[in-house]
Amino acid sequence: MYCTYLFLLVCSLVRLAASSVPVYTPHSEAYAARSYFYVGGQYITVSPNNTIYTDQMYVEHIVPSRILQPYPLVFIHGQGQTGTVCCPVLIPSSASYRLMSTTKAQYGTNDTGRIDGGSGWATYFLSRGYEVYIIDQTARGRSPWNPNGNTTLTIYPAQRIEQRFTGTQNFNIWPQASLHTQWPGSKHDTNLPAFQTGLQSDPIFDAYYASTVQFQSDTVIQEKHMQIAGAALLNRTGPAILLSHSQGGLLPWVIADVAPGKVVAIVSVEPTGPPFQDTVFPPTTPGGYTRPWGITDIAITYEPALGTNETLQWERVANNGTKDELATCLLQKEPARRLPNLEGIPVLVETAEASFHAVYDGCTVAFLKQAGVAVEVRRTTWGQEARWMPLATKGIHGNGHMQFLEKNSDEIANVLDEWITSKVRGKDKEN
Repeated sequence: MYCTYLFLLVCSLVRLAASSVPVYTPHSEAYAARSYFYVGGQYITVSPNNTIYTDQMYVEHIVPSRILQPYPLVFIHGQGQTGTVCCPVLIPSSASYRLMSTTKAQYGTNDTGRIDGGSGWATYFLSRGYEVYIIDQTARGRSPWNPNGNTTLTIYPAQRIEQRFTGTQNFNIWPQASLHTQWPGSKHDTNLPAFQTGLQSDPIFDAYYASTVQFQSDTVIQEKHMQIAGAALLNRTGPAILLSHSQGGLLPWVIADVAPGKVVAIVSVEPTGPPFQDTVFPPTTPGGYTRPWGITDIAITYEPALGTNETLQWERVANNGTKDELATCLLQKEPARRLPNLEGIPVLVETAEASFHAVYDGCTVAFLKQAGVAVEVRRTTWGQEARWMPLATKGIHGNGHMQFLEKNSDEIANVLDEWITSKVRGKDKEN
């Protein structure tokens, strides 16, 4: 049964009944309250005497038992995902915690917990004392879709998930794909037909794919609706840290653009990119050109401002020549316009070793730096480019695009937390 009142996943809970007082550890789900609400949206008339509310966004709010961090975290999931997680769950009581379990594969998981039973990133950050907000993007999951609108929903086929996210080592579509080792599926199960890790019939893959959902196929509409809803959320939360993934990585740029002073830092895990183009996979637009505003599909503020019908001018810039697996970037022609509403916000772009983003996230970072954004990158493979603080120096290897579901996800969360702490803890919280 779906957990109406959802309490987050425990990773290393050893003996619940041994003590009447919960122990506050990095993997105990110690929290005081969980609630949900909706932000954004509007009434529209669909026919005479028929009015509906649409474009609203679902938000879960989870408060740890001890708030130790000055700013909350907002998790923004990627395409085909939601913030949903279940199974098992903790229910606080006056004396102790009680564990409620259901079949792991019944529900998928994203930010809060992992399909294989390990703790997720929301679990990790709650244990570190962060107040957490977890959204379902508009027209996704628990955020209703308006069937009366002129929009189309689509869904990812299993083969796309296998090739790009969970079983990349079996296809080697990009140079780094063979390095993928951290997906938690098994290579063999005597009770099941033979299968390979990260492919259909891998029970962990099946559980994950069962959790994927349909999504708005029009990126312009999605970004516009999420910009409004995201700004409304920050009006409610106050200044916050945005932690986004994949397609969700487009959204901090557009939200921060209309919410001055409300975004304390941005942690962007493999954001959709690179600027102005699609690469690695077959193009879906003529010439593969997309995101006319560089890092977004909708207009954001540049200085000098663009005139009516004026577009950003770009030029092709090769990588530094040290790695043949890196994409050629499209950057602004100099003198480059600035992104004034993103200046002053610390930004971390984090990229996994085996992901297709390893090919081109450097282009996204180069674009942001060119536009005056204080950006850093954590990479796993770029060797001498250690100025980007590679995860390999911390012994973190083998991750793909869905790294927060993978075996070593806590190690990665710890690196993100260290960066957040270094950039945020010294700031005085605004009232």
